[in-house]
Amino acid sequence: ENTRRVLYQNEDFTDNNAALFDGFTIRAGSANGVDEGGGVYMRRNCTLQNCVITANTATIAATDDNTTKYGIAVYNNGGYLKNCNIYNNSVSIAGPEHRHSVYGVGVYSQNGDIDDCTIQSNITNYDGNGNSWDVQGGAVYLRNNNRVSNCNLTLNSATNGGAVYVNISDQNANITLDRCVISNNTSRKNGGGLYANDERW
Repeated sequence: ENTRRVLYQNEDFTDNNAALFDGFTIRAGSANGVDEGGGVYMRRNCTLQNCVITANTATIAATDDNTTKYGIAVYNNGGYLKNCNIYNNSVSIAGPEHRHSVYGVGVYSQNGDIDDCTIQSNITNYDGNGNSWDVQGGAVYLRNNNRVSNCNLTLNSATNGGAVYVNISDQNANITLDRCVISNNTSRKNGGGLYANDERW
């Protein structure tokens, strides 16, 4: 609690299921001063299950220059999230002078799996006109291979993709959303529920 990155995995684990984190709360981490993962930074062969991830934040000031952040609450590159409650995480952005990009207020996931999770009320707070800001994916930002199943994504907000933003940069990649509820999310520009940058969607 009250630290920069509460849980940090600094390299890929080589064995399947090499690390299991089960049944605790990750609260009040900060993505200030880091680019990825204010609450959790997880990589390959790491499983996070039965956890609560909440009140993780990032603040981008008017004086910050062209800031980019990935996963305010969770940065997931090849890991597995199961039966987690990820809620009330936020990013606050001030000033229209620079271009700021945030990918995933709740979760940024690349080549990962997310099952049976509730991702709710992860929001973007704007101060100013925000014409140059891009916050993509209030609940989850999905890049390349991902599977999201049996999840509830509700009451999240972003610039594009209030709940889900899909970015398939690899033409051989596959993203699956299966039996998910996507409801009552909002976007400032496009895709209140889901926004995809690929014509295959």
